[in-house]
Amino acid sequence: MDAGNPDGVTATEDLDGFPRSQGGRVDMGAYESPFVSSTREILAGEVAVSPNPAGSFLNIQLPENSAGALTVQVFDAQGRLLRNEQLFFGQPLDLQGLAPCMYSLRVVVGERVFAGKFVKQ
Repeated sequence: MDAGNPDGVTATEDLDGFPRSQGGRVDMGAYESPFVSSTREILAGEVAVSPNPAGSFLNIQLPENSAGALTVQVFDAQGRLLRNEQLFFGQPLDLQGLAPCMYSLRVVVGERVFAGKFVKQ
């Protein structure tokens, strides 16, 4: 992450729609990571979210069945952490107080990390 050369980068977004520069420098390649971390994470998969666009609440569904608790982090388009919440599987994420915008999710279950995106209306 942040290992790219910013010279000549004119795009404001990567191929997934994330801002092109997060964490101080651009990432190498066509994709910008929305996560800032001192260690490299390996994503276990993508989460499904509904409804999307969302209103006051967001349902999060992992690609595998699990039980117990999960940590949900919500990041804005600049990669800033806005929420860090513990939820139980099946419990919706409360989006009240978030401005209408596109957001990224980082969902941690044990040692597995999942990612997702949603739009808040």
